[in-house]
Amino acid sequence: SYSFCTLLETHMDGDTKTARTDAPKFPFPFEPYDIQQGLMSAMYACLENRQVGIMESPTGTGKTQSLINSALEWVRVHREREENGEDDVEPGEQEQATATPGLPAWVVQESRKREREERKAAVTERRRKQARREKRVILTAGLASNVLDDPDESRTVLIQDSDTSDEDTDYVAPKIIYTSRTHTQLKQFIDEVKKTVWWKNSDFRCVQLGARQHLCINDEVQRKANGSGERLNDLCMTLGGDGGGSTCPYVDKGALSRLTDRAHARPMDIEDLIKEGRREKACPYYVTKRAVAFSSVVAVPYAGLLSDAARKGFGLDLTDNVVIVDEAHNIIDAVNGAHSVVVSLHTLTTTVKSLSSYLAKYLNKLHVKNKIKLRQLIAVLKKIAAWLEQNGKQGNVRVVPAGDFCFATGIEGVNVLDIVRFTGESKLFRKLQGFVAEMEIRANEQLAKEKLAKGDPKTSFKKVDKVSVAQMYAVEAFVMKALTADTTHHRLLLSPDDANPTLHLASIFAGDIFRPLVSSARSLILAGGTMSPVTDMLQELLPSVPPSSIQLYQCGHVIPKTSILPIIVGNSYDFRFSNRSNANLLNHFGNTLKKVASSVKGGVVAFFPSYGYENEVVKHLEAVGLLNEVRKIKKIFREPQRGQGDVMEMLASYQQCIDSEGGAVLLCVVGGKLSEGINFSDDYGRCIIMVGLPYPNHTDPLLKEKQAVLKDPANFLDIMCMKAVNQSIGRAIRHRGDYAAMLLLDNRYAQEKITNLLPKWIAASLVQEPTIDSALDSMSSFYKRLQQPSLVT
Repeated sequence: SYSFCTLLETHMDGDTKTARTDAPKFPFPFEPYDIQQGLMSAMYACLENRQVGIMESPTGTGKTQSLINSALEWVRVHREREENGEDDVEPGEQEQATATPGLPAWVVQESRKREREERKAAVTERRRKQARREKRVILTAGLASNVLDDPDESRTVLIQDSDTSDEDTDYVAPKIIYTSRTHTQLKQFIDEVKKTVWWKNSDFRCVQLGARQHLCINDEVQRKANGSGERLNDLCMTLGGDGGGSTCPYVDKGALSRLTDRAHARPMDIEDLIKEGRREKACPYYVTKRAVAFSSVVAVPYAGLLSDAARKGFGLDLTDNVVIVDEAHNIIDAVNGAHSVVVSLHTLTTTVKSLSSYLAKYLNKLHVKNKIKLRQLIAVLKKIAAWLEQNGKQGNVRVVPAGDFCFATGIEGVNVLDIVRFTGESKLFRKLQGFVAEMEIRANEQLAKEKLAKGDPKTSFKKVDKVSVAQMYAVEAFVMKALTADTTHHRLLLSPDDANPTLHLASIFAGDIFRPLVSSARSLILAGGTMSPVTDMLQELLPSVPPSSIQLYQCGHVIPKTSILPIIVGNSYDFRFSNRSNANLLNHFGNTLKKVASSVKGGVVAFFPSYGYENEVVKHLEAVGLLNEVRKIKKIFREPQRGQGDVMEMLASYQQCIDSEGGAVLLCVVGGKLSEGINFSDDYGRCIIMVGLPYPNHTDPLLKEKQAVLKDPANFLDIMCMKAVNQSIGRAIRHRGDYAAMLLLDNRYAQEKITNLLPKWIAASLVQEPTIDSALDSMSSFYKRLQQPSLVT
C-alpha cells in the first residue's frame, strides 16, 4: 500500500504558515512559501534515502526553483561528506560490513578506515582538477561581460589558458539530470537556474543537451539535411565527428575548449549556445557533449534520457546520479512511444525496390556473405509487405500475435538476429539513403537531357519513388524491434486501409523499459503540476520498486482556497457516449455556453473530449443558431487540429481579443495542443468549462491489451480520464494572485470515484449546484468576494 509522504504535512491552503525546525536551510531567490519549503524538504529526504519520489506541485507554486535548490543543496552536503571521508552507504550496508563472518572486528575496521582514506584522497584529487577548470571558467565569466567591447582581445586571452588537458577531465558526480518533454520547457528550466545563487558562487555548472538537429551551426550540412534529423546525424558523422580527423570547420580543439569554458561560465539554453557557437566558430553539439563530464546539472529532453543509445551518445551515465523527470504526468506515454515504431505498406515496398536496386548495382562488389544477408533482408521485407497487402485492405484495427505473424508471413525460420546484426554493423540504411539520393539526381539529369532533345528548354524535376530517411530508419527499427521484441509487453497492431495499411509495434508496459533507469539512478524524482492520480505510475512505471522506497508528496497551491470555484453543475448534463449526440442535450449546452459568455468577463475556455465531438457540437449549434447567438456576445475561437504555428497564431488572436474587447470564448480539446503547456492566466481563463468526461475508447484493442497486463486494472479508465481532466482545468490558475471558476458539466463528476481523483487543492473547494443559473449565482458571489469585476453587471 502507498500513502502520501508523512515526513512533512501536506498543505492544502496557500495561506498556511508552519514553522519547520527539522528542515534544512535551502538557498532560495526569495523567502520561500511554506509549501515550497515542504516540497524541498520532502525531496531532500528522498535523495538522502535513495528513494523514488512522486512530487505534485501545481503550476505557480515555484516547483522548478524548489527542485533545483533542494537537489543542489543535497549535492553540496554530499560532496562535503565525501571530502570529510564520511560514508554514504545504503540502509543495511553498514551492518553488513561490520558483521563480516570469519574476520576479526579490527580487520574490518582497518579495512573500512583505509577505504575512507582512499575515497578522501580521490575526492581531493578530483577537487584539484576541478579547481583548474574553475580557474578557466571564472576567467571566461570575467571576460564574457567585456566581449562586446573587445571580442578579439577576450578571445586571445582565452586561447592562452584554454587547453583542456586530460588531467582536467574527471567526471563530476553526483549529477542532477533534469529532463522534460520539450526544448521550450528545458529553456524555462535554464532560465530558473539563472535565478539561483549556485552558478554564481560555486562550481555547480550546468549544461543543456540537444540533438544535432537543434545545435548544428554548419549551414551547408543543414541545407543538405533538408530538415531530416537522421540525415543530419549521418552527414555530421561522415565529416568525422569531433575526432582529430574531422573536416567540419566548426570542430577545432581550441575553439571547442573555449566554448566549453564559456558554456560553463553561465547557464546557457540552446539559443545561447548557438549564438556563442557561431561567435567562437565552435560546434555547440560537441561542446555540450564535452561539458557533461564537468557539469553538476545536466538538462536533457525525454528522447535523450529514455533511449540507452542516446544516453551513451551523450556520455550520460545514470549510475548513482539523481534523475528529475519534470512534467512527468506524460512520462508513461513518452516511454512507450520511444519504444514503438510504425511502418506502412508503401514504405515497405519502396524500401524493397531501393534495396533491390542497390543490390543490382553493387552485385559484383559486395562480399558473398553481405549479398546473402542483403537477399535475406529483401526476402523478409517482401514477405511482410505481401502479408500486409493481403490482410490490410479491410477489417478493423486489430492485434496480431507475434507468433502468428511470423508464421503467417513465412519468416519464422529466418535468423532475424543475424539480419539485425548485419544491418547495424554494415550501416546499410545509411548507405542506402546516399544511394537513393544519387538515383534521384541521375533521374533528373536524364529527364533534363530528354526534354532538351525534344526542344523543350524548360527545366523540370521529378521525385524518384523513394522512402524518406525517417522511413528508412523506421523500417530498420521495425526489423530490429518487431521481430525480436519481448512479446510479453509489446503488441503488433494492424491498421487496415485500402491504399496504405500500416503495422504498429507498440510497447504496452513501460515498467520493463523504465526499470534499468530506476535501478541505475541513486534517486528518481517524478514531478509535475498535476500528477494525480498516481495509481497508473505505481502500476505501469514502478512495479519493481517496493512501496517502502516510494515517497508520494502532494502540496497545495499558493493561492487561497477561496480563489477557485470548481462547480459540479446539476443532473441535466449526461455526456455519456450513448447520449452525447442527443439534440436536447446539445441545445442545453448551447444555452449554457450563451449564459456563461454573457455573464463572465474575460476568457471562457471550454474543453471537449475529442476533436470529433467538438466538431459535432459546433455543427449542431451552428445549425440551430445558438452559436451565432454566442458570437453576438463574445468572439469564438477554435483550436485547430494541425500545425503548431496555427495554434500559436490563434492563441495570440484570442488573447488580443480579450485585451481589446474584454472577453472571448475558446473551444479546446482535452489532450490537444492547448490542454497542457499553455497558460490561461488572469483574464485569459476566468472560467473553464469541462464538457463531459474524456474517457478513452474502451474498444481500442491496444487499450484492452494494456489492461490485460496490469495486475490491478480496476479504475484504469477512470484514472486515464481524470488525469486528462486535471491537466486541462489546471490551465487557469498560474500564480498566487490568479482566480477562476470551473464548471464540470456531467453528472458523473458527482460520483465519489471521480471526485476522489481530483487534485486535493481543487477537491478542497469543490461544490455542487443544481442548475447553471444557481451556478452563475455562486460565481457572482465568488467574484464579489474577491472584489474583482469579473462578472458583467
